[in-house]
Amino acid sequence: LLVEACDAGKAVACDGAGDLFSQGRGGPVNGAEARRLLLRGCTLGSALSCSQAGYLIGNPNTGAVDLAQSRSLYQRGCDLGNAEACGNLAMMHYRGEGGPRDYVAAIRYATLGCPIDSGNACHVLGMTAREGLGRAIDLAFARVSFERACTLTIAASCAQSGVMQAT
Repeated sequence: LLVEACDAGKAVACDGAGDLFSQGRGGPVNGAEARRLLLRGCTLGSALSCSQAGYLIGNPNTGAVDLAQSRSLYQRGCDLGNAEACGNLAMMHYRGEGGPRDYVAAIRYATLGCPIDSGNACHVLGMTAREGLGRAIDLAFARVSFERACTLTIAASCAQSGVMQAT
């Protein structure tokens, strides 16, 4: 029923159906069908579908990897307000995945994602502030950003926060 509803233009059904196929809930994992459904949902304006499709298209366990397309899908998901899409997009800009490394863009998308609970976004803000990448060094802001990311379960930020508190 979810697949039929997605194919009929119901974006929220695409979210659910894509998740079922990507996780193998109710049947075998089918990465290709999950991608198709989530791309459809993204086209229909679902921020969650865009974010999930970006993840699947950037993950070698679900089919061919296309980091540029993954980055583009995260961009659309972020534009539509999905926190994880903003955080993952920020991380891709920070690392130079799927396009050029761009610390200023990483900060822009992290600034959108961190306040709406993306741990990755808060982590990127901490890293750029600590190292002065795309901005001036701001150790106080870095520490606060790492602490926020830590509360959002980003283990690397917990470690960074601990290191910064010890110095």
